[in-house]
Amino acid sequence: MKSIISGLSGAGRRLPQAVLAFAVVAGSVAAPAAQPPAAQPPASAIVSTASQGATAADTAERFVSAINTANGSALHALIDVDALAARVIRNLDFNAVDRARHQARLGAEYLLLGYSVSAQMAAQQATASLLRSSSSDRGGEFLVRITTRDAKDNLAHGYLQVELDPDGRIVDWYDHSLALSMSGQLAFYASGMLSTTQIVQLLVGDVDDATATALSMRKFATLVASGNKASVHAGLLTMPDAITKRREFATLKVDMARHVGMDAYRDAMAELARQHGDADDLQFILIDHYLLSDEPERALQAIDRAARVIGNDEVMETNRCHALLDLGRKADALAACDRAIARDPAFETPRWTRVRLALKTQDAALAIASLSGVEQAQGSRLDAGKLAKNKSYAWLVKQPEFAAWGAQRGWTQPDEAK
Repeated sequence: MKSIISGLSGAGRRLPQAVLAFAVVAGSVAAPAAQPPAAQPPASAIVSTASQGATAADTAERFVSAINTANGSALHALIDVDALAARVIRNLDFNAVDRARHQARLGAEYLLLGYSVSAQMAAQQATASLLRSSSSDRGGEFLVRITTRDAKDNLAHGYLQVELDPDGRIVDWYDHSLALSMSGQLAFYASGMLSTTQIVQLLVGDVDDATATALSMRKFATLVASGNKASVHAGLLTMPDAITKRREFATLKVDMARHVGMDAYRDAMAELARQHGDADDLQFILIDHYLLSDEPERALQAIDRAARVIGNDEVMETNRCHALLDLGRKADALAACDRAIARDPAFETPRWTRVRLALKTQDAALAIASLSGVEQAQGSRLDAGKLAKNKSYAWLVKQPEFAAWGAQRGWTQPDEAK
């Protein structure tokens, strides 16, 4: 989550590692102007040509391409909205007629889902990298890492584990950075067509006081539908413990707290660790908690457990670099960063973490080599003057190695820095 990501303005400080945090809101985000939904073929026609009978690898490649090109129609073509709608309401006690009616209505609500997700990912400058898929099996699943970049050039990472039907169409995905499925996210937006009792059944399950809970949940669902994350977080703070201690609400609170402030985020993370810290699939989120709490040994344990669930990719190795550095194990930390770089030389994140390692240990030669490595990954030179203004580089700026490196990039060391 927050352990390892540093951009030009943030090298040396921790920033959220897994903040996909895009709201999967059916029909609420218009398609990009360059490709309006009305200009596209009917969804059924797209699906029949794009994904029918596809293997997991076929769908995975199309999914990654749709994210990287911000192609809403291509993304939508891969999603079986009817199957997704069935997932959303599968635990509700409907008769066959009512189930079909609600499923059809939800399916109609999701007709812009692919455009919505695509638009929000484009706004976060998201790129997708395929980590795992099957080359031959139909159906099954695949795993994609999503990297986003904010306005300050800071990177963040998250993982989507995408579930497919036998025809290779997407029926759901699990977002490891939220610890919540797409159908779980969409359940909150289904409340407008349900009775209060059904809302409780959908979002909470069995409770002692169904009436009071139903009223609370209807109000809360309205807050979620508003898209105001600060209001959602405030609403969670007023709900009874019987609800907020449930895992899905504890993880939702973490996600909403990211948009409120660091204190709220730390509190939400600590509560998640207390209530649900033993869950294997929450370890990815909890890495951040342990690093922020100065518990690097526990962070290393969480990294190893998360790697068993998600896979030991470049992000996990970079997390190890971060935790090992906090333990004072410079050589081991550097080795972890270098393993991450060796996996993918163009992947910027471990290179920035290597810069942080050099700054923290005041190793000027390593810092310059690491900054040059960032340039190699980016394919362009860094702005030495911008780095020099960053307080994280205050020590390095005074070193002759930086003066020489900066001079090659048009920067002149001020007299007071000499």
